[in-house]
Amino acid sequence: MKRKVKNTRKIDLKTKLAVGVLVLGLSTNSLGVAFANDFSINQDNFVTNSIDDINMSLVLNSLYQEQMEYLVPTIDKLLEFYEHSDTENIIKIGFPEAYKAVKTDLNYYKIYNGVSYEYKSKNDVKDAIINNNKIIGNLKIKPAGNGRDPEYGIIKDNSELGFRIKTNKDKELIDNYTEIVGERFFVDQEILNLIDGLENTNDIEDVLIKALKNTYNTQIKKIKLLRENLNPYYQDEDSEYFIKNSYTYAYDSYSKDLNYYRINYGANAYGYYPKYDFSNVSNEELIQTYIDLIKENATIINNFNIERTGSARDTDYNMIKDGDKYRIKTDKDKEFISKYTELLRGRVYSNSQLIKLFEYSKNYNLKNNVSKKKTLLN
Repeated sequence: MKRKVKNTRKIDLKTKLAVGVLVLGLSTNSLGVAFANDFSINQDNFVTNSIDDINMSLVLNSLYQEQMEYLVPTIDKLLEFYEHSDTENIIKIGFPEAYKAVKTDLNYYKIYNGVSYEYKSKNDVKDAIINNNKIIGNLKIKPAGNGRDPEYGIIKDNSELGFRIKTNKDKELIDNYTEIVGERFFVDQEILNLIDGLENTNDIEDVLIKALKNTYNTQIKKIKLLRENLNPYYQDEDSEYFIKNSYTYAYDSYSKDLNYYRINYGANAYGYYPKYDFSNVSNEELIQTYIDLIKENATIINNFNIERTGSARDTDYNMIKDGDKYRIKTDKDKEFISKYTELLRGRVYSNSQLIKLFEYSKNYNLKNNVSKKKTLLN
């Protein structure tokens, strides 16, 4: 007999999924439309075709696209930052790995007026993602020092000692560099492991659960960071009213209860988990619950974005919703929207292709479980 979910919040997974799809389907953003159209599940009709059914290249290119949406503008800004020779030399000598990362040729095509990026060889896009992860990792400036030097007050140079005490100018420069780098966008290794698992083995249940947990954790971290960055806008009565009145989806994303536990692993290591009792839940139900939660988080992340109002005939999208009416944007509106939008760089895991991968993986796993049971019965 199938085990029932022991859940302190009395979750009905089927109802939750149906409501989630309905809400997402009613959403005006493209993500909601994608969910309503693409993510229906028929438990009696498992996936029987190959991995090509979801076109793996679309999943990989979607992840690569999000990666590049962070990486390209960040590299461009850092190159501008290097225009002063003294500034460039401090990074080049003091933080050589970060300097090399900024100077690396990203090797991509830019299409559609810079809105979209495409890797030259689609067959190698996974290698490109892994390489980009390394570049993004090296963008971080690691302080020089050790546990006995808590302020990490030294920096490499060309002196006989090989290092010197940081000056106030050094510290200001490093702060400016770090601000440009911001929250770095990595493609989770667990996602790449899941893709490998789908291509190479039938046993992907454990790999899928790890990928789902990591994605959920990453989403919560990102939502919390976005809220932290946007706090000044919501602590000011005028700007809070402006967002609440004109961009209700963004306001709801900032205000929604995320309902999670923060789990501490050590002094600086922690993770996030849903406030559900999973102690007596089957893996199938656990997987579906995480997929539902990730969809909800994806909608929250997507809705942080302030959407333009307009049409193809209004190429500047110069209209703004003001309550139940529309009006022309003022210069103050445009300045506000520009600053607000800048804080949203590097949104993570809000694309429909990634969630479609999870849906496929779940059904793929169920199909193989059914095959195994039939083999045992025979």
